[in-house]
Amino acid sequence: MTSGFNSPPHVMSNDEIVAENELRTLRNEALQTRQDDGESSVPTDEPLIPLPSPPSSSNTGTHLHRVLATFMQLSPASQVKASAAELPASEAFDSTYNLSIHHLVIELAEARQYLPLTLFTNKNNKHLHSEAYTLKRIKVPTSVGTNTHLLNLSQFKSEDTLDPLSWQEAWGCYLTWIMDVAPHEAHARWSRHFLALSKDEGLRDCFKAILHFNIETCHNYILKPCQHNEEQWKHCLTKIKYEVLQEK
Repeated sequence: MTSGFNSPPHVMSNDEIVAENELRTLRNEALQTRQDDGESSVPTDEPLIPLPSPPSSSNTGTHLHRVLATFMQLSPASQVKASAAELPASEAFDSTYNLSIHHLVIELAEARQYLPLTLFTNKNNKHLHSEAYTLKRIKVPTSVGTNTHLLNLSQFKSEDTLDPLSWQEAWGCYLTWIMDVAPHEAHARWSRHFLALSKDEGLRDCFKAILHFNIETCHNYILKPCQHNEEQWKHCLTKIKYEVLQEK
């Protein structure tokens, strides 16, 4: 889903920070739901990115404003944890998504192969880092007529088996990754795509359609990269929703 690696770091604008914080809030809500359901070893919330504050004569006041703004956007349970923590503030807000994307996934991207979101769940990322030596590779032809050995994706569950929470978690990790390795335009495009789907009523009422639409959209982009067309995007989503509803 990406092209053009090793771009220089991009300085985020206010709008981009707001969009990124929306994504982090969605991921934090998903983590809270997992915790409420009794799941153990749920990662802690990701910190939100503070918006730049206007110049102030009091550095202490500015810092406090930023800390409070971040604190107020955490889930209630996380606010309790942050308040009770004895760690320094900078450590209390550290993200637990601290494992880099594995080089086997990067190899797939560089070979312009489709990257299923299953590769970006926290569980599978940990699996890649701890068990990579046990995973099989397959020979894949490249665009220049040679062959390369890449990760065999059949060793992972199919992307269409993801549940809504895992899907949102994976998308969040994917977007965080491409912010560093892909052009700004790519990150902006897929951020808009994900945010729109996350707010769509189908996420609750017809997740299968959302999942299938996302897979089809990303597959098509790998086969033929193109500019985003909002009307076509909406038409395809509506069409897949209708098809899925007809199956019931």
